[in-house]
Amino acid sequence: MDYVNKQTGCLLSQILVEIPYIFTQAVTYGVIVYAMIGFEWTAEKFFWYLFFMYFTLLYFTFYGMMAVGVTPNHHVASIVAAAFYAVWNLFSGFVVARPVSCLLPPCFWINNTLTKCMHIEWIICSMVCNGMIL
Repeated sequence: MDYVNKQTGCLLSQILVEIPYIFTQAVTYGVIVYAMIGFEWTAEKFFWYLFFMYFTLLYFTFYGMMAVGVTPNHHVASIVAAAFYAVWNLFSGFVVARPVSCLLPPCFWINNTLTKCMHIEWIICSMVCNGMIL
């Protein structure tokens, strides 16, 4: 029981340490990139951009921590992470576009289902819906 408490404390401390560090990264990166891209300077759009950037950096960091935690070493974790990144990018809408009709064959329905599950696509769609990328 003592070993479990030590592991939980270590896990929580890693998570709590990353949160303000990633927030600092997101703010620094967000201000520089937002200015360089030339998005419209309104407070609402800027804070939405920071929100999406913060949580994107947060879950990619936590995914990397999880990949290292569930694999035997960091070499295997990098291979597993690269495979998942490839799948996420494949179905995010850049390489395989989302189908527009429900009358398409079932293989397109699988593609549509996979694109709905990919968090990268949700970020892109939310930024488009908020008018940041248009």
